[in-house]
Amino acid sequence: MKKILLLLLILALMLAGCTAPQSNGHYSAEFPYDPLQYMTFLKKEIQGIENQLNAAMSHAVLVSRGDIPADQASASAKNSLSIIKAARTSIDVMRPPAKYVDTRAFALDIIISTEKDMEEFIKELEKPEPSGEQLLEFKNKFHGKSISLASLVNAYWV
Repeated sequence: MKKILLLLLILALMLAGCTAPQSNGHYSAEFPYDPLQYMTFLKKEIQGIENQLNAAMSHAVLVSRGDIPADQASASAKNSLSIIKAARTSIDVMRPPAKYVDTRAFALDIIISTEKDMEEFIKELEKPEPSGEQLLEFKNKFHGKSISLASLVNAYWV
């Protein structure tokens, strides 16, 4: 009986220590990461977002030309949105070194704005007749966000 209680106590302690706090000033690590590690991590996360933005740009053009159905692009955009949100969460809880605090904040601002644009893009795709002009506007927005994110990690490379 004592062994079972001890095992349960150890298990409870392990589970309690495994959760990364969401960012409201809390990070998943007690100390900031090394600048090279942090920028490698940030670049990896941003490349994933850029891939999703490239897919959305392609779908915007294809739907506006009638080459693919809007519901197919909408399904892809929903998947992209979940990937972007996951990347944001990862960046949000990763403690940056002091010199990259502003870089992190700027990246998060762009990513949050990208999520809002992606949600609006999905709404446009789900309309009975998506506007080709509006879809091409989204393509331009996504292109700008992609460039901003790419230049952010390239400009601040250690």
